[in-house]
Formats: sequence, structure tokens, C-alpha cells
Amino acid sequence: MTRRYFPIGVINLVTNGILLPKMDEEFWDICHAQQIDVCPTKYPIKVDYKNLEKKAEEKRVKYHYFGDATGCMWTHKVIDISGSRFENCSFMYCPNANLCPVLKHGKIFPCPTARHIDKFNKAYNTELHICEKDYIDIYKIDKLEDIMNFLTKPIPFCRYCNTPAIKETDWGISKGDIAEWT
Repeated sequence: MTRRYFPIGVINLVTNGILLPKMDEEFWDICHAQQIDVCPTKYPIKVDYKNLEKKAEEKRVKYHYFGDATGCMWTHKVIDISGSRFENCSFMYCPNANLCPVLKHGKIFPCPTARHIDKFNKAYNTELHICEKDYIDIYKIDKLEDIMNFLTKPIPFCRYCNTPAIKETDWGISKGDIAEWT
């Protein structure tokens, strides 16, 4: 579906790589046929990246690393649980604005934070809300311009992001403390 709306654009499948070893032949065949680049970020986790490189080469799939987080600092946005941030300001300072849209179940979110806030809500018993204006449904649009216009503007969810207060921390296993994010 994505290739239909972006026939000549580069499509990168950015992943942590954990599930790539479990992907079947059809996955790799589709990536090749649709010219989708597989782009894991190297994290300090147990993933055989060399084996994945070989698999991609065998299947003639473009494969490159989105980043290498081993021995690096991790930079992330700070969540404002009160939702009192100005959407335009948050969007203007956002490191993901126009850079990291997420497609899942036919819905494009302009950033991973909005798309995955359900995991944050579950982990910390919060209720940061997503509404229909926080994503665009690719099955309900008429033309590519609808997606492009959507991605260039703040969404209501931006009110939860304190983007000027970006944090930098060492890579490691989370302690499960909400203070890591707020």
C-alpha cells in the first residue's frame, strides 16, 4: 500500500531488528519486489546483524543501518503528561517532524511518540489521548497531497511533547520509572 502512494520515493523499514530473524521468505521477497530498504538500528542487544546482512544480500534487499547505538547516548523527547504545551512550538522543535512518520494498520502518524503512546499509557497508568486528527487514514484519502499536507502540520498530540527539553541518557535497560520520560 505504501509503495502505491510513494511510487518513486525511498521507503525505509526502520526497526530494532529483533523480529527480523523470524521473518519468512515472503517478507524478504516483498521487500525486494517493492524496493523497500531494511534499516535496523544497531542496539546493544542480542541480534546477529551479520546474519541479517547475509540474508538481505541473498534476497537482493537493500540493507543499511539506520544508526549504531552501541556505546552512544540516547536522545529523546520529554513527555508533558499535563498536555499543556503549545502544539506549534512542540512541532517546530520536534526532531521527528517531517522526518519519522509511522504507518500502522493503515494509519500514518507523523511521529513514533504519538503512535506508540498506548504503551506509555499502559506502563505508567496514564491517559494521554490520541484523536482522529493525530493520524491520517490512508484508506480514506484521495491523493498523495493529503498525506504530505498532513505531515507538515502539528497534530493535537503535540501538546504532550516538551520538545525544547530534550533529554540525553546512556543506553541501557529501563528502570521502569516514569521520570525517565517526563
